[in-house]
Amino acid sequence: MISFLKKRRLLKFLQWSEPAVDLLFLVGISAFFISLLPAEAFGVLPATGGDTGSHFWPLYVLVNNGIPEGLIKNWNPGNLAGEPHFVHYFPLPFMLMAAFSAFLPLGQAFNIGTFLPLLLLPLSIYASCRLMGLRFPAPLFAAASSLPFMYNESFSMWGGNTLSTLAGQFAHVYALCFIVLGLGFLFKENRGKSFPLVSGLFFAGVALSHAYVLLGVPFAVLGFVLFGRDSSATGRLFISLKSAFVALSFSLWFLLPMLDNAKWNTSFFFVWHSNNIWAEVAPASFYPAIGGLILAHIVHIVFIVIGKQGYRASWLLLFWLVPLSAYVGMYWVFPKVGLVDVRVVPQIQLYASILVGCLLGLQLRSSGRFLSWLLAVPIALGFFVWGAEGIKNFTPWAEWNYSSWEVKPAYPHLSKLYKDIEGDFSDPRIIFEHSDLNNQAGTTRVFEMLPYFAGRATLESVYLQASIMSAAAFHMQALVSKTPSCPFSQYKCPKQISTPESVEVLSEKMHMAGVEGVILITKEVRKALSESGLFGAEKRYGSWYYQKLDQPVSLVETFKKMPAVYRGEDWKQEFYSWFEDYRVGDRHLLSAEQMSEESERQILDSIDPWSGSEGCEPKLRVDFNELELVTNCPQKAHLLKFAYHSSWKAETGVDIYNASPGYMALIPGQDRLILRFGQSLLWRFSTYFSWLGIFISSLWFLRERPGNRCE
Repeated sequence: MISFLKKRRLLKFLQWSEPAVDLLFLVGISAFFISLLPAEAFGVLPATGGDTGSHFWPLYVLVNNGIPEGLIKNWNPGNLAGEPHFVHYFPLPFMLMAAFSAFLPLGQAFNIGTFLPLLLLPLSIYASCRLMGLRFPAPLFAAASSLPFMYNESFSMWGGNTLSTLAGQFAHVYALCFIVLGLGFLFKENRGKSFPLVSGLFFAGVALSHAYVLLGVPFAVLGFVLFGRDSSATGRLFISLKSAFVALSFSLWFLLPMLDNAKWNTSFFFVWHSNNIWAEVAPASFYPAIGGLILAHIVHIVFIVIGKQGYRASWLLLFWLVPLSAYVGMYWVFPKVGLVDVRVVPQIQLYASILVGCLLGLQLRSSGRFLSWLLAVPIALGFFVWGAEGIKNFTPWAEWNYSSWEVKPAYPHLSKLYKDIEGDFSDPRIIFEHSDLNNQAGTTRVFEMLPYFAGRATLESVYLQASIMSAAAFHMQALVSKTPSCPFSQYKCPKQISTPESVEVLSEKMHMAGVEGVILITKEVRKALSESGLFGAEKRYGSWYYQKLDQPVSLVETFKKMPAVYRGEDWKQEFYSWFEDYRVGDRHLLSAEQMSEESERQILDSIDPWSGSEGCEPKLRVDFNELELVTNCPQKAHLLKFAYHSSWKAETGVDIYNASPGYMALIPGQDRLILRFGQSLLWRFSTYFSWLGIFISSLWFLRERPGNRCE
């Protein structure tokens, strides 16, 4: 009797103390993470550093222009000769920040939105494991085992860890939070035989947050179908299909335009090269995870052979091995399809870490509930300490980022530059020299934010693939940079200008690119421009110098010669080659792929619209999502120096041609013509399909609620 009472008291103690241990640990690691952040992270000035600062511009446009117009997808005229926001890149993190800005200053909402997913990642993993039905201490260990992954500093660009997030990859961490929560709810909904609305919403969140994580969702769900529990494989398949329907319904409005937009961006063929790749992919902080996985395989094979005890965790091992194996395969496939190979590494590292934590927790629990309670805290703390040992750069990087632009050494000088060049998007563009010295202003990408700071357009963008003009934009960068970035391996990067002849070529390409001014640092380029006689007086702003072409530059012009029609499929490469060799007077190319046979015949049969345009003085008013052409030469062909995209439509229905180096050409029928962006029928139908799917999902959910379900 006494022994029974002791066991009962022990059971009650464990029942309340296990959740208490979980709660204390989760609160502790959350408090520790917040303690690493500087006070400025909660301030009202927006963060900078890496790509982060440039991400503030699309949020600013969304809040101040998009939402008031009822739009998420906005055309931004400030970068890459025009780029679509939240068509190429992912909207949900910015939509959440926009929601925060309803009751917080925009800069503060942005800052919180950039570090929030890191705070939520261990909590999301814990919640997911609980939802999967895993018992103490497995969820605790899974959350704890993610800390060495999160605080690992062996890389700072691939996503998932603290440094990558500070460098601008916060959307990636949002997607990781959403995928683990989606999987957790899928298990719970399957166990409760309920409609998978919540899991579908989280999977939609993945689709709206990051593609590299989204690519793993089908394989993670496949692992659930093959090796899940609580129902037959057929039952798991059906609930997965329902969840997929919900996910597509809530994300199709973005996914279809994103896929359609692939024709109008620039592929990024990239293979990661490093002298010490193993130390980056598998640093010392991951040795426990690697060793744990190897040991788990051995232990479970032995247990399956000698008895049934080990089989309890085998399903979990097999479940996580499916997406893990898929991502290993993706590493070799990605470079062949224009994706970055090392972007699979964060998912492999995180999934392996979660698996090790879960397996360790399950195995410890099978050895006895009291023993697992005794060892839970020291093991979880061991994961925490092991992860925290890797923290070296996070705090100083965070201080640099969240102290914002205004306190950086260069800001007083650049604020004067911004004031001197201030204008609007109807003014010609400004390009800049790529240099590590730009980092003294907050980030090497500081001048991508010219649209925000000075209201002026530039050619480069943080979303470097987002336009068919991307290759030409970085070509212009290379001409004026001692250390150009040259991100596109398929396009040859030119040499920096150095001779009077090369300066003349630069000036002609500036006119074609709609560029009137250059922000420089390097002495050699400045000297070449100053001695050319083609640029005005040099103005100094601290480490930077600004020079402007003497001759006026326009964003629209009329054709002087009949263009040639290019009928090949590789028009992007052909257009770049055209721009690479461009000199004033060269005939433009028109891509036949974007025109009908009738349009092509009309072009070839009539030379009149394409020549004899002396005295024409067209003007272009540029705004978000809209271009207004005013001309004294209707019926003459005009070149609008903005990136061609099939979603542009003219009010009068005139044809818009894709002209080298990637601009829009058209023949207005009157002296005033308005073009609007986002008018694609596919884009509109994708929104209608999303609303229809949401309506069906809602009815389906209501029909299958326990109180309404027909047995």
